[in-house]
Amino acid sequence: MLDSLHRRPRTRRLAARLGWGGRVVMTLEQRRPAVYEDVLEAPSRELRGRLDVADVAEIVRRLDPDECAVWDSDAEPGRARLAVTYGTHHRVPAVLEKTGLTPATPPAEVHAMTRGAMTAGGDPWLADFVAGAVRRAGREIPAGGAVLDFGCSSARVLRLLAAWRSDVRWVGCDPNAGAIDWARANLPGLELFTSPQRPPLPLPDATLDLVYAISIWSHFAAGAGLRWIAEMRRVLTPGGLLLLTTHGFTSVGDFVRRNMLRRRDAATLAHALLRGEHAFQPRFGSGGDWGVVDPEWGMGYMTPEWLLPRVRAGWTPLLYEPGRLQANQDLYVLEKDQTP
Repeated sequence: MLDSLHRRPRTRRLAARLGWGGRVVMTLEQRRPAVYEDVLEAPSRELRGRLDVADVAEIVRRLDPDECAVWDSDAEPGRARLAVTYGTHHRVPAVLEKTGLTPATPPAEVHAMTRGAMTAGGDPWLADFVAGAVRRAGREIPAGGAVLDFGCSSARVLRLLAAWRSDVRWVGCDPNAGAIDWARANLPGLELFTSPQRPPLPLPDATLDLVYAISIWSHFAAGAGLRWIAEMRRVLTPGGLLLLTTHGFTSVGDFVRRNMLRRRDAATLAHALLRGEHAFQPRFGSGGDWGVVDPEWGMGYMTPEWLLPRVRAGWTPLLYEPGRLQANQDLYVLEKDQTP
């Protein structure tokens, strides 16, 4: 359980070895992120498994030249996911019938993290990300259980998970009312509500088996992040899981490599992380993030050395994988303790 954390150098020794300023940023920029095997997890594997050879042949027949190039250049497990999404995008009758997916797509004025043929019907890459994290943590989503997508936007992940398993109660929330309204009108079978910007959620105590939050804690300021972790503990059952992703050292290096972060700002962030602090940058102006205005919503950065001591009471860490999400964000899986 998080054995790698015990072997990590303490932040002061690391700071002394790297020095300050440009040397820190250079080290992060040049450090290669961890490489993880891309495994076809149960959501994509089982949805793809519902299709037969004739179904796949019909999908390929309908692809345009650009889609064909992607299909031909990919291999498993990517092609298995593409069969599901391309088949949904092109409205292949057998795909829609056998998977239960719908090609409904949010219009431009509705918040959505991705659009297009590769995520039509939902995002199988992120659905596999969630299912894989639960599996590697040594747990499973129980039949009849309840799962919350915290910060679901227009439900691109939740909709595919719901098509995968109809024996689970799938719940989603987001403060963006427009995204929730669209998903509620177009994606039957999901329980969706507009969430407040401060706890509590309108959910009873101890009613969820899993909460996952993809790129949500990566945007919270420290206080907001800790308050929401406490709220997740309230709504989870004893033994329930919280799966979250955050920005950390890997994110700083990745953003610098992609010219998305100035070196001066990267050095400031890295220094804060080396000192064992949470770092936060306000990023949204008076208009907020798609109309959601919150001074504690921007770009947040943290390390396990900052987070884990603050959740020691009430949680057991099961999994930590740096840079697991798109070679950028760190993945944590925390288990709510069995004791009240």
